[in-house]
Amino acid sequence: MREDIGKRMEMANLDRILLEINRRTELIYFFEELVNPESVLPKIFFLHRQDLLPGLEQMDIMIPLIFWVNDEFRETKLTGVDTLSIAKKLSNLETTKSWDTTSEFLSSLQEYFRRLVSSLLKKNPKLREQLVEAMLGKEKPELEQYKLPNDFDPKEVESKIKMLFSQVRKNPLRYLDTLTHIWPDIYLYLHVEALGFVEELQKKAKIDFNSYKALVSQIFALGLVRGSDTLFWCNKCSEPIVLRSGSSLSPKSLSLSCMKCGKEMAISSIYQLDSFLWELISSKDGLMRVAVAWLLTRRKISYETPFFVKETELDFVCTTQKGKVLLECKMYRSPPTDRSVRQKLIADLNQMRKHIDRFEKNFKEKIQESYLIYNFVLRDYQNLIDEETKNLESSRVIDFTQLDEIITSLAPKEG
Repeated sequence: MREDIGKRMEMANLDRILLEINRRTELIYFFEELVNPESVLPKIFFLHRQDLLPGLEQMDIMIPLIFWVNDEFRETKLTGVDTLSIAKKLSNLETTKSWDTTSEFLSSLQEYFRRLVSSLLKKNPKLREQLVEAMLGKEKPELEQYKLPNDFDPKEVESKIKMLFSQVRKNPLRYLDTLTHIWPDIYLYLHVEALGFVEELQKKAKIDFNSYKALVSQIFALGLVRGSDTLFWCNKCSEPIVLRSGSSLSPKSLSLSCMKCGKEMAISSIYQLDSFLWELISSKDGLMRVAVAWLLTRRKISYETPFFVKETELDFVCTTQKGKVLLECKMYRSPPTDRSVRQKLIADLNQMRKHIDRFEKNFKEKIQESYLIYNFVLRDYQNLIDEETKNLESSRVIDFTQLDEIITSLAPKEG
């Protein structure tokens, strides 16, 4: 019963997502590019969210920001002095912002941690005494004043903290906007790190700088990102000129000459992702699952997702002219190594084989074809794939560049 309810909820959510994609022209174009093997866009957006976006990886809290820098920025090596000079000028440009805007999240989080620390100290009175002495540097006060409330429940506090992190994970831009009131220079530090973010994305996606810049321009033109903060500066002058804009500026318009020396200024711009696109990227299996569902629907192929065989969850079970076809999506971090690809491939093929066996045993129907779909290019691992699949006649391993081709092959024949 629980599986049926969960399945209906996931299907309803997926239906809502597909309706929204087909309602917005810019999203239709985005998904057409996402399944285009010749496009740069899938090389970036099929990356795992922890590879695509900056954030706190340990807590899986990623901030949906995309960075753009110009050639002058790439040539500028920021030093501590440069950073301080920029920070000083930016602090002069910042308007005074009230601490009253501190979010309920931050104040609540502080309170929850205070109560957790109090709980730890209560369990270890000696540690508490040492801490009080160290903090006060004098005779310690009566410990009764540190007594916890009678209704204090550590498990409840832990649960609330997890819930708070879950809220941040779901809507990180809300909390980033709050932080800009408390820490006005947070965008400065993001600008300082921008080149590192861009170069890391280029490396993982295996694309050049000009292709990356063109991609950001493309998604801006589609309205799928909006500008948050842009910084212009010239380190070629003896006293750097620093300008800042909070307007949403197109990457194509980001060109400015220094008012002192007349040379092109270094520029860094930070863009926020469309909230709906962020929802898809942060969902289970990221954009891969949505792209598969979108293509299956577009090709008029009947499917169920998720498909449960008792407690086993299959990604997509399709009904085609060939019979039942299984599609399994795999989202992994980059860059992979030969060893990690082999380990993942063996484990994933074994898992898929078990899924097929359970389906065929329970439904007395054969899976005619099955596909493992990876979010990174497999071209360099083809020999390994051939070796591991040589005894699996109906199973294939593909990557996102083959997605449209394979799903088109499953579509009903016209006429």
